[in-house]
Amino acid sequence: MYFTYIIYSPSAGKYYVGSTQDVEVRLRRHNAGHSK
Repeated sequence: MYFTYIIYSPSAGKYYVGSTQDVEVRLRRHNAGHSK
């Protein structure tokens, strides 16, 4: 199952929108500074 997400980055001052099968992994990657 895929999920749609919106992640806000205060340091960049912007939102990231996308879809993923694993929300926890995607959030960890975002917080670690990896981009998609």
